[in-house]
Amino acid sequence: MNIIGIDVSKGKLDCALIDNSNHTKFKFKVVSNCEEGFVALIDWLSKHINSTDSECHFVMEATGVYHERCADWLFNAGSKVSVINPAHIKYYG
Repeated sequence: MNIIGIDVSKGKLDCALIDNSNHTKFKFKVVSNCEEGFVALIDWLSKHINSTDSECHFVMEATGVYHERCADWLFNAGSKVSVINPAHIKYYG
């Protein structure tokens, strides 16, 4: 499974794809926080993930209302989406 972390802000999504062959390497992409950006993210992922392991799990913080549109769109597209409480991430760090 491919894991994509997304840092959400009002205008953009900073995305990081964990390299399945070497879990210490990442690929990065910044897209706009709108439907065109979501489509661009999926297009970018299709070029960087192994076709035999095309399942994706998107993980993002709950950021007010800014994460909702992206999370809904990805979920409705059939992806696994986790929206994490920011306090959990802060306490983990």
